[in-house]
Amino acid sequence: MMLYRLYLYGTTATVASSLTLRIINQTLASGSAKDWEEDDVAALLKPFDIIATITRIEKELTDPVSKTCKCKAIINYPPLGNERTGFIFIATSYDRAAEVLPRLHMIAAENDLVLYDAETHRSFFRELVDRTNITMKIRQQEIHRIISNEMKPLWKIRRIESSYEERDKACSYVVTICKNPQVSFEERNKQFYQLLQENLRDDESLICENQCYTISGEWYEISYVLEGYKKHPDKIGYVEKWYGEYRPKVSLLHRMGADTAFRWLQENAPEEKVRVQERMLASEMRNRYPNPGERFVEISKWQKKQVFNIKYGKYGGEFSFHVVPNNVYSNRNSISCLGLDCEAASFLLAFIHDVCPDVYERYYDCNHISSQTWKRIIDRIRDAKDMILHDTFNSALQPYIKRFNLYIFENINEPDCWGNISCMDDAQLVYAHRYQIADLLDAFVQWSEAQLETYAYDSGLMFNILGP
Repeated sequence: MMLYRLYLYGTTATVASSLTLRIINQTLASGSAKDWEEDDVAALLKPFDIIATITRIEKELTDPVSKTCKCKAIINYPPLGNERTGFIFIATSYDRAAEVLPRLHMIAAENDLVLYDAETHRSFFRELVDRTNITMKIRQQEIHRIISNEMKPLWKIRRIESSYEERDKACSYVVTICKNPQVSFEERNKQFYQLLQENLRDDESLICENQCYTISGEWYEISYVLEGYKKHPDKIGYVEKWYGEYRPKVSLLHRMGADTAFRWLQENAPEEKVRVQERMLASEMRNRYPNPGERFVEISKWQKKQVFNIKYGKYGGEFSFHVVPNNVYSNRNSISCLGLDCEAASFLLAFIHDVCPDVYERYYDCNHISSQTWKRIIDRIRDAKDMILHDTFNSALQPYIKRFNLYIFENINEPDCWGNISCMDDAQLVYAHRYQIADLLDAFVQWSEAQLETYAYDSGLMFNILGP
C-alpha cells in the first residue's frame, strides 16, 4: 500500500515564504542526518505540545465504528540526540488522504504549526488564520473606543491607509477633534499623547516620529495623525524629542486637512479611491511624505486633477511602466506603477520610440530597459514637452503627432480650445490641448525620477514597459 506522508512541526519562521521552511522541508524529505547537521536544522524548529497534538489527531480521526484511526501519527526527533525540538510524522493511505488532510489543516492552523505535505512537496503555514491581522484589528477597535470616549468633543476618526503584507500589517488614521473653548489644542494634544501611552500593552511601544503617533506591536503598527478642528483643520499635534525628552508640540498644518481630503475624495469614482490607497504604499511616496496624513492629502490632490486617467499606484495590469522586481524589493505592493490607457500612452511611446526603436513590437512581452537607457528616455520626454508647449507647429513634431491617439480629446474640453474640434487639423488639436499633454509628460518624468531616487543603490535597476 502506498503511503501518503505528512509532517507537523513548529517553526521559528514568521511567514510561509520563508527560506527556513524550505530548508526544514527538504531535510524532512531527505531524512539525512548529514542534512540536519550541516544546516543546524534543529535550531529552526520550535517546540510545541506534541502529546496534546497527537491525542487530538487520534481523537478526531478515529472511525467511530471500527475504532481505528485513519492515520498513524508518530513523534520524531532530529538526530544527534536533540530531543527539545520534536515533530510529528503522519502516514495514511491515499484512499483516506481526502478525509485526513482537512482535519490536519485545521489542527495546524489552530496551533500555529506547519503542515508539510511530502507527497506534493507543499507546506501550509498561517494561511487559514492571520493572527497578526486579527490582533491589529482588535487593538485598533480598543484604541478607537478609548479615543472616542476620552477625546470628546471628537469629529471623526478616518482610516487613510492599510498595508497587509505576508508578515507585517499596518494601518493609519487621522483623528480630527472638535474645538473645546475651555481646553486649548495644546492641552488636547498632550491628553492624546498620554492616552496612548497609558493604554499600551506590555508588548507594544509608542513611536513619536514624523508628526505622527504610532503604536508598534509584534509585526503590526497603528498610526494616528491628530488634527483640529472639525471640517477645516489648521493645526497638527505631535511629540518631538528635545534633548532626550519627548515634548508634545503643536504646529500650523500648512496644508489641507486629511479629513477634508477624505471627504473631497468621496466625490470621485470608487476606482480613484483605490488608486490613492495603492499609491499610499509606494516606496517613493513613503520616503517623500513619511507622515501618512500629508501623504494622503498630496496623493488625493494629484489624483483629483488628472485628466488623462493616469493610474499611479501599485504594479498593475493596464498599459504600465514599473520597476522590475528583484530579490531586494520583490514586494509588489511597494513597487509603484504608472498606468495609462492606450490612448494616453501613445503620447509617450511616440518619443520613447526614438530611444528604444523596438518598443512597439515588444511591449506586449517583457520589455526590460536599463536605468541608463531610462535616463535617456526622460531627457527625450523633457525635450518633447518643451516643443509641444512652445513650438507646436514645428514640422519636426509632425511625425510624432501622427502617432498620437487624438481621439482621446473627444471627451475633454480645454478652456483655450477654439472653434469646433472636428474642424481642426491634428497640429491645431495638439496645440489646443498642449497643457494637458505637457502635464502627462510631466507625470511620467516625475514618476521616473522618483524611482531612480528610491532605488539609487541598485546598480542593476531595470524598468519595464508592459502593454495591455
